Formats: sequence, C-alpha cells, structure tokens
Amino acid sequence: MTRRVTKSSGGDQTSRDASLVAEPPEGPWWLWVAEVRDDALPAWPYGPSLRVGVSVMKPTERIRTAKRSRRQPIRSLADELVAPRPELAPRRSWPNRSAALTAKSRTVEKLRREGYRVNGVATAYHVYVIELDDGIGRKRGDPSLPWLYVGQSSKDPLTRIDEHRLGARNSRGPLFSKVARRHFVCGRPDIYDLIGPVFTQVDALELERQTASVLRKAGFSVRSN
Repeated sequence: MTRRVTKSSGGDQTSRDASLVAEPPEGPWWLWVAEVRDDALPAWPYGPSLRVGVSVMKPTERIRTAKRSRRQPIRSLADELVAPRPELAPRRSWPNRSAALTAKSRTVEKLRREGYRVNGVATAYHVYVIELDDGIGRKRGDPSLPWLYVGQSSKDPLTRIDEHRLGARNSRGPLFSKVARRHFVCGRPDIYDLIGPVFTQVDALELERQTASVLRKAGFSVRSN
C-alpha cells in the first residue's frame, strides 16, 4: 500500500482514508484467452467469441477458478466459458501489469484481425462495387467495359450501395459519393461477393486499393476513394 499526499490551502496534508491506494500485485503477470458464449450479442458468423485478460495467476488457474457472477444481469467469465484457448495466447509472462496490458492490446488487435470477436467487440468490413454510367467521362481502360466505383464499409454492401443510390444523409452530412450517386447504374455483387470481409479498417482500405487495382488491370475504368 502507498500513501498519497494531497495539498490543501494550509499546506501538505496526508489523507488518512481515501488516500490509501492499492498497488498492483507484483509480477509475473500472464495473459489468458478463453472462448466464451456471447448470447446477448448478435450472431457473429466469422469466428468464435473470445475473452482476453491479464492476471497474476497462470492462465489455466485463472480460468479454472473463475466464479459465477452474483450480480445479474452481469455475467462473469464462468457464466460464459466454453473452453480455454491457450494456443491463442503468448507463451510468456510480463514483469508488471503495465507491460501485460500492452501485450493484451496487441493480442486483442491480432485476434480481431483474424476474425474473432474479442471482449464483446468485432467489426466486419466489406468492399463493394457500383457500376457507373458513361456520363462520368472518357474511359481509361477497355471501352467495352463499364465504369466502376469501388468503396469499403463496415455496413452490409447492399445497405452502403443504397446510401449512394438514394443520397442518404445523417446529422453530420452526406453519406454518399457525388460521383456514385449522379452516375449510379447498379450494384455489382457478381464482383464484390467474391471478396471476403476483413476485420480492421486499415485492412479494409488496403483491400479497397487492391480491388481497384485488380479491376483496372482487367480493363475496367475505376473510381475509388
């Protein structure tokens, strides 16, 4: 335990009650991963749901000794546990809690990128493709092929395409591309349905760039964000 000194108008004053701050336990600290049931959340079709945390207990002991919550509707690890997933956790420990939390953040990001729902959070990003009319301008590829617009979104492709088609707005402004709305012909699921989702926006932006590049090489004229 440590004593925190607070300053008042009369000078330094040691608080005798609220100033006692618990230090995190000394290491080693471990990172644990468990597969869980997220029954209260919408279905996630891309991979299992995981819980990731840090503890001074070794992972197997931390998961084995998890207790059920007495505070409903709050659910504990024991309430949702399917199985430990030690193969998804780093096989090492850290000397303090701060270092373990840094490792936890990196592990969570890695697992979400692989398609897992982690600690209740997951987002799937999709590339979508819209066919545009020839009024957009002179074609830069094969003149027999149409113009295409390529984008990416965390929304379902049909929903996102409709936002362009209908000129959707929210309180912050337009949700559509002027080019895509003005020259809209149709969505192209024959193209975008072949492209699987990714799970971070960084990967989505790169997938959008790669898709536009592939389509240009195939002879299409392409507009993209």
